[in-house]
Amino acid sequence: MRRPSFWLLLSCSLAVVPRGSSGAELPNGLAAFASAPAVAATRPAVALPKIPNGPSAFAPRIVTPIDDRSLAGAIDRLIAAKWAAAAATPAPPAGDAEFLRRVALDVAGRIPTASEARAFLASTDPGKRRKVVETLLSGPAFANHLMNVWTDLLIPEAAGSFQVGFFAPDFEVWLRKQFAEGVGYDKLVRELLTVPVQNGQQIFSNNGMGKPSSFAFLAAKDGKPENFAASTSRLFLGIRLECAQCHNHPFAKWKREEFWGMAAFFAGVQRQGSGDALFQGTDAAEKHEIEMAGTKRVIQASFLDGRDLEWTKASKARAVLAEWVTARDNPYFARAAVNRIWAQFFGIGLIDPVDDMGANVEASHPELLDLLADQFAAHAFDLKYMIRTITSSRVYQLTSAGDRPRAMLTTSSTGCPCAG
Repeated sequence: MRRPSFWLLLSCSLAVVPRGSSGAELPNGLAAFASAPAVAATRPAVALPKIPNGPSAFAPRIVTPIDDRSLAGAIDRLIAAKWAAAAATPAPPAGDAEFLRRVALDVAGRIPTASEARAFLASTDPGKRRKVVETLLSGPAFANHLMNVWTDLLIPEAAGSFQVGFFAPDFEVWLRKQFAEGVGYDKLVRELLTVPVQNGQQIFSNNGMGKPSSFAFLAAKDGKPENFAASTSRLFLGIRLECAQCHNHPFAKWKREEFWGMAAFFAGVQRQGSGDALFQGTDAAEKHEIEMAGTKRVIQASFLDGRDLEWTKASKARAVLAEWVTARDNPYFARAAVNRIWAQFFGIGLIDPVDDMGANVEASHPELLDLLADQFAAHAFDLKYMIRTITSSRVYQLTSAGDRPRAMLTTSSTGCPCAG
């Protein structure tokens, strides 16, 4: 059973104990975070852009990487500032048994074994919580769990499509390998977006023998540029761009031209044959323009942040897009990634839904989202770094047990559990 969502932990159940009543003390506020020394990591400082609303906001600033303990402390202080402003007292810390079950499910996708539980509960080591996270991160269940989570996200079509399901086993082997080897999230996404198409040849799986391949992602989108554009922007940038496919977005700034400008990066991929057969296609990698559906207008490939794009004879359209999507100075990529990771561990993102992070959507904790995105990029998009950070935070380690009857907790139309 999924434990209560982030909002239940941080908004509703935290507000039930008035300040001054018994309960955990509030951590230091935002001012303490500003003065607290950050522990520098071994990585050098990196230049990143300001968080964006258009190309004019790309003034660079220097970000100094900090270690996961320092970032966990920053999480606690930034959220504590919200608690203080709301005159709320947080729930008490979770006990060892609750924490162990929670972290094993979140990191490894399984409950602890009896022997693991006995050893953990018997240990008096003050650092045992961090140590159990390291053990889980280094075990095979971690890669298997993330493979399951991300397969569902990346190729949901596999559940209802024979051809996508045919390629899915090789995709799962490839995805598990990325997580097991600690491949950076940016590299993983680049490989997804640039997987080769063997021109004019049928692409076959290795007869179920487990040949690593990310080809299922391409096959799942049926070789259609508009499907690639919608999936890429939603999964990796947190933008629901598909609403602009047929008309300008009714609620956001996106125009039809911007949707088809993204689709144009995939214009070289063309499916051959019937849609009922296994995917085979061609790829004119140098092609970077597309005719907008229902019109005679030809749209050139363009980035969503409006920056200039120069083509050379050696340019390959999908590779050009992949480099922009995964760049450290992409204003959307790191934010979308950490928001998804946060949602995985707390049940809801700092922006919800996680794939609708438009400029008109406010994060629950804006400074925290920006900080996490900066540090994720500064640490070369290391997923384990972000998991260590979140699981080390006091916020993650609060109990999910409320002090009111379960029947009084309802869910509003916005998806936020609140007092009935």
